[in-house]
Amino acid sequence: MTGDHRNKLDLDSLLISPIQRVPRYELLVKQLIKHTPTEHADHEILLRTQRHIHNLAVAINQHKEANEQMEQRLREIEAIVDGLDDLVSTGRNLVRYDVVQMRCRGDEKRQRCVFTLSDQLVLTSVRRKNPTRNVKLITQSVDFLDNNRFKLIIKIALDDVEIAKDTLSILQETEQTIDVVREDEKVIRKVMELANLIKGNKEKLMAVLDEMACENNVRLRTLNDQMVSNPELTTVHLAVATSNGVETVPLEFGSAEKRAVWETAFREAKTALINQQISAPPAKIKAVIAHQTRAGLQLSAATVVPGKRPDSTPYIWLFASDGFSGQVAVVSLESGDPCIESCSGIGNATVTAACTVPPSPRKRKPRKSRSQSQKSLDRLARTETFFDRNSSGESSESDDDSSPGQTTVWIGNEDGEVFVVNSTERVRTRARERVARLPYPVTAITCVAGNVYVATASPTKVQLLRFFTSTDGTWELDSPATVAHSLLQPILAMCQVGRRLILTSGHQLHVMDTEGSVWEKPVDVVPTSDSLHLLATTGSVLFCCGRRSTSVHVVDAFSLKILNHFSIAACVRTQLT
Repeated sequence: MTGDHRNKLDLDSLLISPIQRVPRYELLVKQLIKHTPTEHADHEILLRTQRHIHNLAVAINQHKEANEQMEQRLREIEAIVDGLDDLVSTGRNLVRYDVVQMRCRGDEKRQRCVFTLSDQLVLTSVRRKNPTRNVKLITQSVDFLDNNRFKLIIKIALDDVEIAKDTLSILQETEQTIDVVREDEKVIRKVMELANLIKGNKEKLMAVLDEMACENNVRLRTLNDQMVSNPELTTVHLAVATSNGVETVPLEFGSAEKRAVWETAFREAKTALINQQISAPPAKIKAVIAHQTRAGLQLSAATVVPGKRPDSTPYIWLFASDGFSGQVAVVSLESGDPCIESCSGIGNATVTAACTVPPSPRKRKPRKSRSQSQKSLDRLARTETFFDRNSSGESSESDDDSSPGQTTVWIGNEDGEVFVVNSTERVRTRARERVARLPYPVTAITCVAGNVYVATASPTKVQLLRFFTSTDGTWELDSPATVAHSLLQPILAMCQVGRRLILTSGHQLHVMDTEGSVWEKPVDVVPTSDSLHLLATTGSVLFCCGRRSTSVHVVDAFSLKILNHFSIAACVRTQLT
């Protein structure tokens, strides 16, 4: 670009040139005003133009300075929070930070710091740098961030957080009651002043007024104490969508006033984020040409595969078929632009489903003896939430409970074959080493809680199989377990939400709790004449659409309530023209 430009400007200079023109235009208009007589018809117009350009230049400078200050603020927070990175992002703002208390294990309370950003919450542990000084943490102090140590516990996207229990109305009622009591206090004081003007016998009246004043003061003191000590008024209950389902996280603030200020800021940040997502420009779509392809190939499935290193970008495996064979193209995003690294054939039938399966954890070795207290500890460990396990700010247990393992990709086709391929191996050379052969065509594959669920279907039978690992960590491909169900139509799509398996059958969404294999009541989404064909999930939201429709339905992943729907017909029409 520098060589093509006549002035030999670099990219940064070209990008900044439109902004530099604004003050230049203001100088030009000032020169025109200087040489234009005041009685000229254009003089007033030039003055208005000069004011508008000046206001625009001031607004640009203020916006630029505000962005630079916010980026610097985020860099400072990123530097002081141990384990926090990638905090600085375009459009991200720091709303506020607060010290709260959280119950970690049992009734133990620990202080935590919540950094509320415009698109996420950052939860950290907080400890004083000088522990010998027993000073109360005051977030409003200018040296709060400098005098304390912070360690990252978890980052939560605002899209995955909602207010679980609305107790703000109770707080508002309490505040209104306090206002009424204070007004009564003023009235009683005025009545006592008027009663003192009575020259006759006023002892009984003054006694009654004194008693009323005492009762009113006691009531006011009680209400003020509740604003500080009542958990219903000082605690915000958040519903957070995690990999294990929705967890309720209580944040206890120092007072009801601080809680109200934080909750108001949180709701405003959520609203602003939603408005920003609605008004955001559509994502740019880029066509990627796949080499080594044949005419007639059509995309049939896709899955995201982790990179070769923990810090590398993921890959996308795209599957295409022509009805007689399958092909997989590995798309790399390492350089920023998608490019196809390899293209290989797989199987002799159409690929119908694919799923990335993370390595399963290594099972614990059984102990010889188990006391009653040990059983109680195990029950307690099973009831710990995700935030309990990550709230101590310390490192996790030894590596005996987990295995580095290999991420695998499961690929199913119309011949009933399920290929299991390591994500780091070439498909061409290793595809047929591990394969499960099923009697019916594969229609969907997904992974839930360390098990792989494979759906197959024939014109007369619908089957749901569960593949599991053996004691040595290898997959039992020859003996899957059959999951009992009452579905009559093929399962065309499946996905995981926590430990629940959500699948489509006909025009309905079905949910199964994988821990107890309990089926919930299905929900109708599309008309009975249509069938749900595609299903995707992000956070606590499902997106699904029918085979004969361009409408995408937005469904709450936990209540299965239909939240909204939109059409993609216009978008598709625009891309095709």
